[in-house]
Amino acid sequence: VPLLGVLLLGELLWFGYGRAAQSDPQLYYPRVPVFAAIPLSPTQRILGYGCFPASLPQTQKLLDVRGYDGVDPARLVDLLNIAAAPTREKIDYAAVQFFVPRVIAMTPPSVRLPPILDLLGVRYLVCTSKSAASPSEPLPATDYYVLENHSALPRTFVPRTVEVAPNDETRLAKLADPLFDPRQIAYVEQPANFSASASGETEIVEANPQRVVLRAHMQTQGLVVLTDLWNNGWRASIDGKSVPILRVDHALRGVIAPTGESEIVFRYAPLSLELGLAAAAIALVLLAMLTVLQRFNSGRA
Repeated sequence: VPLLGVLLLGELLWFGYGRAAQSDPQLYYPRVPVFAAIPLSPTQRILGYGCFPASLPQTQKLLDVRGYDGVDPARLVDLLNIAAAPTREKIDYAAVQFFVPRVIAMTPPSVRLPPILDLLGVRYLVCTSKSAASPSEPLPATDYYVLENHSALPRTFVPRTVEVAPNDETRLAKLADPLFDPRQIAYVEQPANFSASASGETEIVEANPQRVVLRAHMQTQGLVVLTDLWNNGWRASIDGKSVPILRVDHALRGVIAPTGESEIVFRYAPLSLELGLAAAAIALVLLAMLTVLQRFNSGRA
């Protein structure tokens, strides 16, 4: 009976894999013309300014800096609040869903945003004629506009220097400084073996929600930053060797890469998953032993 149950479950999963009874996705997620002007890239993010909930760009395979989960990570909210417009509407149950950034300058088709949004890689700002009120140049006669932030950093980069800032309040104050330049300095919470001045380049080789692979070309040892949210469920390795993940700039991930070329792999493997799999394996073994024991006892009877 236990074996039959396992086989039935396996057959159900095999039959359902890749299947979903639904109509053509184009009927309820049609292509939005304005998004066609944004290049698909795993290294750049967008932001809907007064329009488009974060889940809509996801259907167009675009990365939105606000994310897509129903729960707003507190540290990400801390960073976005630094770059928020003072007149934005605050909603307790959706801290970033209706996020409105502070715009420093708007000269279509370009826009300047606060340094925090440069750090988070917000390359494109999508807005309406209402949200883009009083630009210095007239906008084209369309419903939506795409403005490019040329100062946005890529999703992974190497800052020149690193400073230890263990206190949250002090760290956020440094990040909120209008003169903060994420290219020049990064803030970490724990001391580590940093070079006085780092130099190098990184690129994303592979990216999906459970695994991100980087290739680093370092002229010196230094911090490699991945501007994805830090979480203790992530693990990192460099050329197959496990390394610690530092929390960088309050909410992001970083590792110390050696001089030369190396492969950096981030993979999501939370301890809870490992414990759950171990518990499931033990339960299956106990169930098998119990089944064998019952058959043995029934045979003796």
